[in-house]
Amino acid sequence: MKMLDGGESRLIAFLDKASSGVLAGFEMFDLFEAKAEAVRLADGALKDLKRRISGLDALTRSERLAAAHWIIVITAFFEAAGEELRALGIKELGASGAEQVVLITETPPLDGSISGISRGLAEQGGIPDIASLYRTRAAFFVDYLDGLAITESLSSAQRGAVRRLSTAIPPSAVLRYEERLRDLAKDCAEFGIWLNVSAHARTLDEVREVRSGLAQLETLLANRDSAAAPHDIRGSLSRAYRAVLDKPITQQASSDLDVPTLGTGYIDHRFRVAAAHPTVNPAQPEWWRDRQVRDDLDLYLASYLVSGVALTAPMLVLGHPGSGKSVLTRILAARLPADRFLPIRVELRSVDANADLQTQIEEAVRQATGDTVRWPDLVRSAPEAMPVVLLDGFDELLQATGVAQTDFLERVARFQERELDQGRAVAVLVTSRIAVADRARIPAEARVVCLEPFDDRQVKAWLEVWAGRNESILAGRGLRSLSADIALSHRELAEQPLMLLMLALYDASANALRAADEDFSEAALYEALLTDFARREVEKEQSGPADDDAVELELAHLSVVAFAMFNRRAQWVTDEDVTADLTALRMAAPSSGERRMQKNLTPGELAVGRFFFIHDTQATRDSVVSQTYEFLHATFGEFLVARFTAKLVTELADTRSRARTVLPSNLDDGRLHALLSYECLAARSPIIKFLMSSIYRDPKLTGLLLELFSTSFDERSDRAYAAYHPAPVTAVQRHANWSANLMLLAAISAEDGVMASQLFGESDFCAADWRDTALLWRGQLTSEGRNGLIGHLDIERTGHNPDRDLRIKVAMWAVAASPGLEWTYRLDGEGVYPGYDIDWMRLKYNFTATKAGDVLVHGLEPLTAAMPFVAHTVVQLPGRPAMTISHALMTALSAMGRPTDGREAFQNLFEVISAISEYSATPSDDIDALAAMTWGVLVAGVMAGVVSLEEMPDHVYSELYSFDSNERDPVRLMRERLVRVVNRLVTEGAFLTTPNPPTS
Repeated sequence: MKMLDGGESRLIAFLDKASSGVLAGFEMFDLFEAKAEAVRLADGALKDLKRRISGLDALTRSERLAAAHWIIVITAFFEAAGEELRALGIKELGASGAEQVVLITETPPLDGSISGISRGLAEQGGIPDIASLYRTRAAFFVDYLDGLAITESLSSAQRGAVRRLSTAIPPSAVLRYEERLRDLAKDCAEFGIWLNVSAHARTLDEVREVRSGLAQLETLLANRDSAAAPHDIRGSLSRAYRAVLDKPITQQASSDLDVPTLGTGYIDHRFRVAAAHPTVNPAQPEWWRDRQVRDDLDLYLASYLVSGVALTAPMLVLGHPGSGKSVLTRILAARLPADRFLPIRVELRSVDANADLQTQIEEAVRQATGDTVRWPDLVRSAPEAMPVVLLDGFDELLQATGVAQTDFLERVARFQERELDQGRAVAVLVTSRIAVADRARIPAEARVVCLEPFDDRQVKAWLEVWAGRNESILAGRGLRSLSADIALSHRELAEQPLMLLMLALYDASANALRAADEDFSEAALYEALLTDFARREVEKEQSGPADDDAVELELAHLSVVAFAMFNRRAQWVTDEDVTADLTALRMAAPSSGERRMQKNLTPGELAVGRFFFIHDTQATRDSVVSQTYEFLHATFGEFLVARFTAKLVTELADTRSRARTVLPSNLDDGRLHALLSYECLAARSPIIKFLMSSIYRDPKLTGLLLELFSTSFDERSDRAYAAYHPAPVTAVQRHANWSANLMLLAAISAEDGVMASQLFGESDFCAADWRDTALLWRGQLTSEGRNGLIGHLDIERTGHNPDRDLRIKVAMWAVAASPGLEWTYRLDGEGVYPGYDIDWMRLKYNFTATKAGDVLVHGLEPLTAAMPFVAHTVVQLPGRPAMTISHALMTALSAMGRPTDGREAFQNLFEVISAISEYSATPSDDIDALAAMTWGVLVAGVMAGVVSLEEMPDHVYSELYSFDSNERDPVRLMRERLVRVVNRLVTEGAFLTTPNPPTS
């Protein structure tokens, strides 16, 4: 009440007086009279609410609206409660004044603070679930009545009626609440908005429709009392923003197609939302998985913008490239009613990145309208309109300037705080790519919204809009519009709005997607898409049919852009870097002034400026424009890397086949070497996948690649491409990347993988050469390249001593078989062979300090410490694979519960023990430790029912443990000891589940 009146309230004074009277000893305080007086005063406070909130700043207005809502929640409940009590004939409760005041003054089951109610209204997308609140309050009320003396004089029927008040009061209170809310909505637009939002939300629960253009947002926020549109600067801004609704989504389509406009072609996003807190990590997609997916963006934004939450911290809107973040800001600027809001859209790429936010806003106004106006004057010119600043492209600041912006959102929040202090409350929305969301600290209480990809319904809805504008055009050419089923067969692209448009434009050429058969691969799709768009751009330049060489040159330039990102291990690249790479690779086109109003274009701009599947970001610092490029879908770049690699290798192979000599020194592999010596192709799995589609089992390439590999570690004398230096790497790292990539390409192109002997020459040491080279790769490749190489290589050990070899194949998911020790140790026959020195193994892995080595040593240490000689001694049994005693022991132990496997495992164990016990070099200490361990495993095997005492051969017992030489019958003693131990375990209850416990 104090908040609503802006000072001391008569209702508060009345309640204070009532309470103080009770404390002074007044016991005859009547709830009904108090309730009536409280309701009367509340009605007075709510009367003429429109006058009470007019002229206030947005935050105070929001708080007073929440206060008004708090009051009607309270009064509606007590009106309903009083009516129900009178219907039962209860006119006074006979309670003390103190007890009755509690019922009036106690905080209702809401967040009692005004800001809390305001947050609830914003988060819930409309009026809270009052019914559940009233049910809680009614249950408390009934419990309270049950404790009063008056209920003791009631009949059993009346007491039952009192108990039923917990269900009778809530619906009556809800009706009164809604009636009062409708009355408030007549004088207060915000309550009308919340009522509309709630009503639409209930409708959405019944009919899950796909909406477009955020048109519902405009309906919800419209001021029905407004007579005309504003004619001042607000009108200029509104006209500028609304004009885009009738313009095509893109200007890059064929002139004979009717591209949907922004107003009709924008499908309202699905989204997730979360409040910022210290542990928030919105840059990680997995962080969002537990957040509910919503499809009421228009309702959420309407509620958010009329709540106080929007005025104290910015909203951060996140999405992937091509998800529609910028389009959302354009739609929002166009849809916010100019008589109630003052939207200002700031493209951060187009204003000075070094300027403060106020200057950037003023510059955006000038760009949109041509008028120069100071921010305070702009806001003061429309006191009834709440400013909404839309900052589009925070990620562009980071990419294009390379300057840390960790406090950007905090600076925005401080700007909002200053404006609140000055009575110019403002809401701010910031868009950014999700991958850089962790590059700025998010203020507390900020809301973070993550835009979701299209689902099937949205894809279908957008294609219906497309068909509505192009079906007749396409039919005139004998074509059909793209269907949702066909588009969704390429879901990875179709679920992003801009990529869906790209699919529709491509299919409109000749229904290529519709005509594709089941063998139409992902690689074929990307090849067709990119080639089609490159051809269109060339035809625009040449004003006629494009020749294949010109199209191929366009794709080559795009491939250099893809390599620029790949070799820098980045998702975007600057124009300066692209230009430098094109120049260093001798592929730069001459600068041109023919486009963009005679501005000289850099080679980078010429290479990428015409393709809308490349996102061109920019930022301005001190009047200098910095640009970066990024593929709207990362797979485009990965495809182009694979495509250009295959193209260069194929061209070299063709040159080699035409030459009279096969010496690689006669081949100009400089450009290929420059591109493939900075990162391993296996760092990105899609690159491997696309290479397997383009050069898989193409043996004409294998010979070339093997020749190049044979000299890959030699010092290069050619300096033609020495200027190409995309990343700071050492000479050794370049050798490692170059050789690893040649090996990968050779393995992919070979008929059945490539042999180590082909890589290193026919010798008994080719396996050792492979090992040494693999260690080089492991040490010198990036972690992504190293892990990708390991994960994509299927390595098969072939041959036998002395013809050992390795077959290397490339797979999308490699599987490593258990190593065969016959191959490792070059075993010639059955017997016992000294194993690997344990101390040396520990030193070796300690030297390399690898996690895998540490885990291996740690896992085997108990065995190796107890049996340093025996643990890795290798036993070759007749007709069985070679194994170590460690392997035999652990296999037997892990086979418990699998009788069939277990018996075989124990049989192997016993025979390995027999072989080792007969091996003269085995130390006695190792034999004793082995016998003790085997004893424990044997007991476990008996208890698990894997080993049968009756079936066990007698000679095994004598080999299990060393006995006193004076003992005449060690087998008998061993059997007795084993049976006693087993029976004791069973008796003590440790193995009560044993199906057949042994007996003596």
